Amino acid sequence: MKALVIAASLITALVPALALGQTAAGSASSAAASSQSAPYYTIDSTVGDLLDNPATKAIFAKYLPQVVASDQINQARALPLSALKQYRPEIFTDDVLAKINADLATVPAPKS
Repeated sequence: MKALVIAASLITALVPALALGQTAAGSASSAAASSQSAPYYTIDSTVGDLLDNPATKAIFAKYLPQVVASDQINQARALPLSALKQYRPEIFTDDVLAKINADLATVPAPKS
């Protein structure tokens, strides 16, 4: 139940920012462009890219299962994973993001 509340809170915090087109959304397009040219996935890859690849989705879910399991996570698909910290810093801590980033560095990004 607590995980559902946390996930719902995360999405509730994200929706207004997405609707208003705040700077994180602007950063998403540049991060998406940089993640496509990067040889490996990083926390600057978009949530959508991470969810679409089974290997990176497993890494995301390893550290943040309640976020990945949320029905509303798709609303954040255009954002880089690192941008979610500004909305829920207690979930997306520096430690968690560093661990995710280290694991993501082992997964080659697709060649464009």
